Amino acid sequence: MIDFLLSNKALRIFSMLFGMGFAVQMLRMQATGRPFVLLYLRRMIILFLIGAANWCLVMGRGDVLHTYAIYGAILLLFSRVSARTALVWAVLFLASNVWRTPIIRGLDGAFGGAAKRQALKRQPGPPLPQRLEAAKEHGSYAQLVAVQSEQFRNFHTDAFVWTATLLPTYYFPMFFVGFAAVKSGLVQSLPERRKLLWRILWWALAVGLVSNPLPYLPYSPPFKTGPWIGRISFLLSGPSLGLFYGCAIALALQNDRWHRFLAPLRWPGRMALTNYMTHYAIVIAICYGFGFGLMKRINSLQALGLALLIFPAISLVSARWLRRFQYGPLEWIWRTLTYGRFAGVRSRGAAASASAA
Repeated sequence: MIDFLLSNKALRIFSMLFGMGFAVQMLRMQATGRPFVLLYLRRMIILFLIGAANWCLVMGRGDVLHTYAIYGAILLLFSRVSARTALVWAVLFLASNVWRTPIIRGLDGAFGGAAKRQALKRQPGPPLPQRLEAAKEHGSYAQLVAVQSEQFRNFHTDAFVWTATLLPTYYFPMFFVGFAAVKSGLVQSLPERRKLLWRILWWALAVGLVSNPLPYLPYSPPFKTGPWIGRISFLLSGPSLGLFYGCAIALALQNDRWHRFLAPLRWPGRMALTNYMTHYAIVIAICYGFGFGLMKRINSLQALGLALLIFPAISLVSARWLRRFQYGPLEWIWRTLTYGRFAGVRSRGAAASASAA
């Protein structure tokens, strides 16, 4: 059920929010006459480095921060397009998923990917995936970091991997959707454009309800479906249901009762970068061998129960932290390195109380 409702959708929402953030920063800096391009590129470089640290020290190959930094830099090439043109680009990039697999296979052959993989297999000692699993199950944290760092180095010194990354078809289209939502003025005028939001919501839900169940159909008569059905589902269900969830949240926030109900989510949301890495650090401490070693001892329902404990705890800590400080720890580091000067630390309320005392 979690896979059906959330898999391939949460990152689409995250991608849409990233595009919104890009547009908001660009429009604000244009309004004040400040240069945007160099500052934004520096911001993406620092995000890439934070993602690299997350890969090596915490999350491993599942990190998306470094990929989003690359996509964010690519989005800069489209900063001058209109909202309508951005949506056209979103559709084009989304449709290019149809040809991504043959293109990737062709590039793999051109860069000698198969030969490189065979050469790695011939190296003495266990292969890297086997060493990674061993480090997770019964290795020390230092061993895990060493193997994940080697994995990161191998991954990002491969010309094929970089070329494939520069074909941003999976999540990149939603960057354009978020960018268009801000540049068109939709985000800035939600109360006046509820009817448009409702239309988008229902159309997105309709497409999602048709495409999302496709991979779960049996590969036998009367359906006669094949492996291509998963590609169509991935192509349509993630963006459509991600857009549906986004519109539903935006509409809910226009209602006073729902606004009060959802208001506590602003605390973990303002520390999204810190919490993204923190929650996974908690997970590996629970699951990996150098921690409690529960990775193969808990089922999906128990894992869900842990998630329902971890998120409220992170939310509570975020709320307490932001009552004292303006930014989360990693947000503060990101901002300080981007602007080249120390960002304010204490929150305005905490600073005012300290001054009054």
